[in-house]
Amino acid sequence: MPDHQHTKGLFGGGDGLRFHRLTGRRRPHRRIEAVQAHATGSGLAVLAGDLALVLSLQVLLDSPVSLPVRHAMVGVQTAAASAMIVGQITDIERDFTDIPSEELLHAVSDYKTAHYSILAPLQLGLLAAGEEPARFDTELRRYARLVGIYETMRDDYLDLFGNPQTMGKSTGRDLRDGKRSYTISALLAAVSGTERAVVEAALGDSSCTPKTVATVREIATNCGAEQKLRADMQRYAELASAEAAGWRPRWREEAVTLFEHLPLWSVERAL
Repeated sequence: MPDHQHTKGLFGGGDGLRFHRLTGRRRPHRRIEAVQAHATGSGLAVLAGDLALVLSLQVLLDSPVSLPVRHAMVGVQTAAASAMIVGQITDIERDFTDIPSEELLHAVSDYKTAHYSILAPLQLGLLAAGEEPARFDTELRRYARLVGIYETMRDDYLDLFGNPQTMGKSTGRDLRDGKRSYTISALLAAVSGTERAVVEAALGDSSCTPKTVATVREIATNCGAEQKLRADMQRYAELASAEAAGWRPRWREEAVTLFEHLPLWSVERAL
């Protein structure tokens, strides 16, 4: 069995990493306590991601393309990885904000999702096809940002409103982890009084029960937060679809059709 003494020392001992020196609190913020509860599993996930990044760079370095193209591909991948790290830092900042602004929420999705999952693959594909991505930089970034927003909204939505049997995992993890996701932020902005107290009591509580999650879900539905998120997802998916439609007739019809319909199909599956 692995030795977790170092992890315990960092996250559980000495006044919880003596966070009161940084925050003025005698006890860690509840978000920090939630992070502590998932530190080991999250650490393994981060290490797996680091390994994947290193291997992906090796694949690009070994690819049978010209040196300038290879150099450009590695540049795309390292830029995407850097953006993802910035996104992870911004993610932490977001979770220490009472109700994050829409701008901050979009920044997290842009750095954590859009750059790495959407923009970089598009740029790499163009490089592999002999094109210069810089020629299309503005429109590619616009499309990636819109897709990143609705994809993050979709994941946040499913975390509270999804079907556990369909997803293969339980709901409410963002709530238990104290994440100010799109869903939780919309909920906090829409409630007050007793309902807000219920949500805040559950937020960051790693032992939050399925019954409490169901109560928070019901509050979110009754206050209109669920409907707002569904409408926002649809709106950003339609904007992304319209952006891709504008790529005609410059690129092949089947490629444009794929990127045009993908956003609407993705949201439709979630709703």
